Amino acid sequence: MCTNNYSRRFPSPLIAYISTFPPSHCGLASFSSELVSNLHNKICRFNPLLVRLEFDKHSVSNYANGISLIRWDKSRYIQIANLINDLLVYAVNLQHEFKIFGGKHGEYILFLLEHLRKPVLTTFHTIWPNFSGNRRRVFMQVAKKSDAIIALSNRGAEILIKNYHIPISKIHIVPHGVPDLPFVYPSKSKLRSKWQYDTVFISAGFLRQSKGIEYALWALAALRQTYPNFMYFILGKNHPRRKSAIEYRNYLQRMIDQLGLDDNVTFINQYLSLDEMIEYIWASDICLVPYLRKEQSSSGVLALFMACGRPIISTDFQYAKAVGDNKVGIITKRKDSDALLKGIKYLIANKKIRMAMMNTAYERINNWKWPIVAERYLEIIEGLINRDKSE
Repeated sequence: MCTNNYSRRFPSPLIAYISTFPPSHCGLASFSSELVSNLHNKICRFNPLLVRLEFDKHSVSNYANGISLIRWDKSRYIQIANLINDLLVYAVNLQHEFKIFGGKHGEYILFLLEHLRKPVLTTFHTIWPNFSGNRRRVFMQVAKKSDAIIALSNRGAEILIKNYHIPISKIHIVPHGVPDLPFVYPSKSKLRSKWQYDTVFISAGFLRQSKGIEYALWALAALRQTYPNFMYFILGKNHPRRKSAIEYRNYLQRMIDQLGLDDNVTFINQYLSLDEMIEYIWASDICLVPYLRKEQSSSGVLALFMACGRPIISTDFQYAKAVGDNKVGIITKRKDSDALLKGIKYLIANKKIRMAMMNTAYERINNWKWPIVAERYLEIIEGLINRDKSE
């Protein structure tokens, strides 16, 4: 690696971002892209340097505003750290998910952090209250080597303080960003005008076993006895890093056949653009989030549902409990199709309550909009830069 060449490519003051980015298809890539776009489209004296996680060495490309970090190349983590140290980088934002980095539980990121000599702001997208063993060690080391930490909810921040004894002075609560969208009633959406369904349900995101879609199917099979004219759209392709996702989709298709739901369930088996997904959400009445993992501490899909002003029926996983309540939807027990069915029937039967939830959900995310979230990131980053200069 020739530092001089990179210095010529990136001569301006920089903020470095370590994450996945498009063209990778994942929620984290979309999150990071929106953050960078909104932050650096503002009056900002820094330019972005994107350190892009690559999962396949054959897909590595030269990016105009970034460099590649091959997930499994241990030496590359150290090279990237040294490069950032030599460039005019004022701060680094690490978007942290365990499985995007190499090594067991993503421990290779520690090689980069150990060699880095710039202020680090880490956004933790996964915060479980009970990490143990090597995963806990990696998590604690990332937290220790971070100058500041962002949690996506109050609950996430509480866990960092109580369970991992991270100083409160390090922690900032910044919500998951969402697009700034107009409010559109289902009946006014483009797609809904083409359909003749009484009720439209939707779930979205990469398909994998932890999504709990089977419980939604059991609930809807029972609903069909009294409310037959509905459609349930399941948006999203198989998770690219979960081989079991193919088996899971086949399992769900067999369930649909056995339950007689062929006319009531539609898979959209592709990675939709944000605009395409929003069109489907606008056309829906109720969004179903039957996730199985109680520890899940973020969900861009759930945040997007609320940004579109749609009531949610969600299981009681961490993020849903942190941002949702009976004013924006219904929180039920996990792995309980009867509870899902009860919630669905309640919202179908009570249109006024459903409409009130739509309005409340839409209003609640006002401070989650990307321009506001990006401004918070910039404030925190500038605070780290100013502190670093004074030390």
